[in-house]
Amino acid sequence: MVEYFYHLREFSGGIVLSNIAALQALSGGMIISDVLFILISAFKLMDKIARLFTPTITFIYLLLLIIQLSGSFMKGMMGITSSHTLLDVKVFLLSVIVIFS
Repeated sequence: MVEYFYHLREFSGGIVLSNIAALQALSGGMIISDVLFILISAFKLMDKIARLFTPTITFIYLLLLIIQLSGSFMKGMMGITSSHTLLDVKVFLLSVIVIFS
């Protein structure tokens, strides 16, 4: 029973210590989402759920996703990593060239 709750904690965003555990957590999440999708489709609930996702809700979701990912993109475009915290001029200039070309 304790192992069940440990795995449940991994799926719910708990700290994953290794690459293998991360892959197991991701594959477990994919399996759970597949089963949910199949059940929702089998019971013909997709239309009822689709009504909840109005254009406003979709816009807010996408806006939050953009805000969440923009920091990672900006750090990557500037060449900032955990080991190299200063701006990498070569990476930044290459990113600017790619964007404006």
